[in-house]
Amino acid sequence: MDQVDISFILDSHWYGGLYYLLNTTDTWQQWIEGEAKSYHYTPEVAEKLYKVLGANRYIIHDRRVIDLACNLGYMSLACSNMGARWVLGVEARDIYIKPFNQVLDHWPTKNVSMVQGDIENT
Repeated sequence: MDQVDISFILDSHWYGGLYYLLNTTDTWQQWIEGEAKSYHYTPEVAEKLYKVLGANRYIIHDRRVIDLACNLGYMSLACSNMGARWVLGVEARDIYIKPFNQVLDHWPTKNVSMVQGDIENT
């Protein structure tokens, strides 16, 4: 795949930071000062983000979005970045809530959040 600009979807330092924070006890500041400078999307990730979200940008803009089984919240943050009016991520596993909230503390807009819940009962 040719290099695709997906910075309008989700900048790589936010994307990589979520996974990094899940797997370390570091803070967001430690991520930014250390590993973030060398992190780049793999071609597979870039292609998926572009195909799934880039082609549907007009659908997401100014809409309310619920991201069910949101995992670390990649898509939730991406939708926020693409102009969604409001985004709610729902994830059953509590291990994903803390890294998401660490990132959210530094997220430029406050139109996104994550809750822990079973999608069948939320």
